[in-house]
Amino acid sequence: MVITDTAGIDDTSELGALRIEKSEDIIKKINLAVYVLRNDQVPTADDMMWLNKLKQNNVPIALFINEINTSPSESTNNNQNYASKKYVK
Repeated sequence: MVITDTAGIDDTSELGALRIEKSEDIIKKINLAVYVLRNDQVPTADDMMWLNKLKQNNVPIALFINEINTSPSESTNNNQNYASKKYVK
């Protein structure tokens, strides 16, 4: 088993572009993606893009909701709805 922790996928620096490219290459080689979202934040457009890339490459996704000990907000319901979409099988 090989575990790869990808670099920041939302890094907008010059180095970030290389990190993102490396993350995109990794998608073609993995058997499972572990994706973490925060309980207190609505998933971003970047989150949706990466989850769609994983889905397009038929990569199973283990979706984890982090920061569940934070106070509930409107985004909590969005995350629950989001997690229930067909990204997790």
